[in-house]
Amino acid sequence: MNKSNYIFILVGFLIGISCNLALSQGIDPFPKSTFRETSNNYYWKNRSQQSYWQQDVHYTINAKLVADLDLIEGSENLDYYNNSPDTIKIAYFHLYQNAFIKGSYLQDLEKANKVKSKLSEYEQDGKGIEIKNVKQEGIDVESSIDNTILKINLKYPILPNSKTSFQINFTPTVLLLLLPKRKLWSRKWWNLSQ
Repeated sequence: MNKSNYIFILVGFLIGISCNLALSQGIDPFPKSTFRETSNNYYWKNRSQQSYWQQDVHYTINAKLVADLDLIEGSENLDYYNNSPDTIKIAYFHLYQNAFIKGSYLQDLEKANKVKSKLSEYEQDGKGIEIKNVKQEGIDVESSIDNTILKINLKYPILPNSKTSFQINFTPTVLLLLLPKRKLWSRKWWNLSQ
């Protein structure tokens, strides 16, 4: 086991101790999210900018370290709040770690500029973040990956001022916790930068 594995395990151990200590004192270490409540002065809807909007998301991530394989198995539940005036029919997520695998657009750019890539064993096999399945509201949905972009064809369009939930099972094949991150819908377009 290398040094980064020990550090990762130590951090997890310390988080576990902190949570157990909090629970033993009657404190919930994971309180309900309050970011959308009127008592939150920092929440954008509670400010005076009436012509402004932004999307809201709430993540719940479960991850399991598979130390003998040097990987993490994970699942992510994501509540997506559409505060825009638009109906959203397709959702996009970033898979940043996929930029660093064999055959990625970044590797092609590095080759064109005569920059030598340093890839791990998994990255040489073309493995980055592997999406096992994607669900919307508990129902399987069609998805596809283009390098670092996960595209999800929604079963149910997200209407203005409504919410949907995604469940994503994934395996990042590195010990860095680089998880699927939602893309931003902003003023009629998706930010699809690779």
